[in-house]
Amino acid sequence: MKKKLVFAVLAGFLGIASITAAQEATPAVSPEKRKPIIVKYTTINGINFYYSGLKLKSNNDLRKVMGPQTDPELNRLLKLSDDDFSSGTAFLIAGTPVLAGGIVFAVVSYNGGNNIDRTGQAVGWSGALVGLVVDYIGIFKFFEAHTSRYAAVERYNAILHGDDLEPLTLQQRGIQADLLAFDF
Repeated sequence: MKKKLVFAVLAGFLGIASITAAQEATPAVSPEKRKPIIVKYTTINGINFYYSGLKLKSNNDLRKVMGPQTDPELNRLLKLSDDDFSSGTAFLIAGTPVLAGGIVFAVVSYNGGNNIDRTGQAVGWSGALVGLVVDYIGIFKFFEAHTSRYAAVERYNAILHGDDLEPLTLQQRGIQADLLAFDF
């Protein structure tokens, strides 16, 4: 009797989990049935992307919706977003322990005002400053990743609507290249 009850409870949980996962899954869309990706901005969550009422959380979700694209600029923007996100993560992983270690080293070197080790404090605060700068670079890389993702969604929507994607004039290309080339 106990085994049947445990089995029924487990089956119920699995059923609920599969229904929830099915509702949150991003569908792969055939080219003839594509819709634009909706961009919504809130002050708390920032920019969010939605397709058919489902929130697109990552570049992989965007690729499922966009499907195979022959537009090299769209593919470049998505790859740039992936690369910036990865490097931002690496900078934060490297910078945070250096920041924390520098602060700890400086505080330990202080020793309550008795027998102060000024060299240890200088090394500790310098390390903390380096860690802080590395963390800021990681945060900027995250912002660049989101900017590239937004540009890719705008490019996809322009392709979907058939907007004029003719080559830009030299002056427009120079301004756009300057804006997109800002990098750390």
